[in-house]
Amino acid sequence: MSTKDEYLDKIKQQLGEWQGELDALQAKAAGATDELKSKYEEQAAALKEKLSEGHAKFDELKASADDVWEDLKEEAEEKWTAIQSGLKDSLEKVKSFFS
Repeated sequence: MSTKDEYLDKIKQQLGEWQGELDALQAKAAGATDELKSKYEEQAAALKEKLSEGHAKFDELKASADDVWEDLKEEAEEKWTAIQSGLKDSLEKVKSFFS
């Protein structure tokens, strides 16, 4: 595992990428049919919630003291993996609306 700063940089970059994907999907939804917009809105709410969870975890890890980082690494990786999996699945589902 990497250092705390490297790990936080990785999370921050990934959150930024997901936000960019969500923004692009939102732009596509703006020009979609009402039915598609409705499907998008449903899934987008869940996606935004998962992104919020990711940002909250990032903030929690960032605020943790460096001396406890070693103790938090494994737990942080497990939680991040769960958030990452949920976000990827949700993004793929929303992307499928526009395929």
